[in-house]
Amino acid sequence: MQSNALSVIHKLVRHKLFAVAHRLATAGERDDVGLHAAIHEAIGMLKGHSEQEDARLLPELEAAAPELARRLEQEHEELDRQLLEICAAADRLLQLPESRRPDLRKCLHDDWNRFVAACLMHMDAEERAVQPLLGEQVGLSKVAESTLAMPQGEADEFLANLWRVITPQERIAIERARLRLQLSRATAEGRAA
Repeated sequence: MQSNALSVIHKLVRHKLFAVAHRLATAGERDDVGLHAAIHEAIGMLKGHSEQEDARLLPELEAAAPELARRLEQEHEELDRQLLEICAAADRLLQLPESRRPDLRKCLHDDWNRFVAACLMHMDAEERAVQPLLGEQVGLSKVAESTLAMPQGEADEFLANLWRVITPQERIAIERARLRLQLSRATAEGRAA
C-alpha cells in the first residue's frame, strides 16, 4: 500500500497507543499521576485525530462510498465510547486509596489493550478502504498543508514526533511538499505585492 496522509498519521497514533500500553504494563505505585497524564494526553491526541478525520475525510467518503463512511463513523463512535470509559477509570485511579489502586491499574491495562486492538483493526481497515477511493485526496501533501496551517511551534512539535515514526522516504516526500507549498505561496504573495 502506498504511503498517504492517513497511513503516516496512523503510525504516530500507533506509537502513542503502544507507549501508553507499555507505561500501563510497567506502572507501579508511584506512577499513577504520570500514568493519568499519559492516558489523558493520548486520549486528547486520539480525539483530535478523530475530529480531523470526521471533518476532512468523512465528507469525501460520504460522497464516494456512503456505506463505508457510515461504518467508519460508527466505529469512531464505539472507540470514543471506550475512550470515555478509560478516561473515567484513569480519573478514578487518583481518587482511590493507594491500597485499592493496583486492581484498577490492572483493569486500565486490560481495557487499554482491548481498545488498542479495536483501534488497530479500525485504522487498518480505514487505510485499506480509503486509499483506493480517495487517492491524492489523502496524499502526503495533505500532511504538508495541514502543518503549514498550524502555528509554527505546534507544527515543529508535531513534525518532530512524526519524523520519529515514519520512514525517511515518507519524511522526504512531506518535506518536499512543504517546500513546494511554501514556494508557491511566496510566489503568489510576490505577485500580489
